[in-house]
Amino acid sequence: MKKVIKAFKKLSKSDQNELYADHSQGELERTAFPYNGGLEEGVIYKTEECIYLVPISSIKEAKSTVDEDLDEESDEDEKDVIQWDYRGETYYVDDNDMVYDQNQDEVGKRIKTKSGTYKLKVRKA
Repeated sequence: MKKVIKAFKKLSKSDQNELYADHSQGELERTAFPYNGGLEEGVIYKTEECIYLVPISSIKEAKSTVDEDLDEESDEDEKDVIQWDYRGETYYVDDNDMVYDQNQDEVGKRIKTKSGTYKLKVRKA
């Protein structure tokens, strides 16, 4: 299933309401993930289509500014990130196939081979 890091205010209104209710009751699992240049504490919100990783800071911010227009937000708040298990390690891969470790340090780039599998091209320090 696809994992997407998404700011709270970018979710649909129904998902916002459900997530906020679940979060308020402490029913959502917490995790840390790479977000906007740092490691962010967030919650895991599951729907039938996707698993959303939602930063807690975006939940608090959105609820304090409920009337803010969703269309005014930039797409920088929304980044598609997938979890990639490679050679026994867990990495995160963004839309540009850049690979990050658990600490959000850039590791390198994911390259598709001729056979259709992926390999990691490690970035030189």
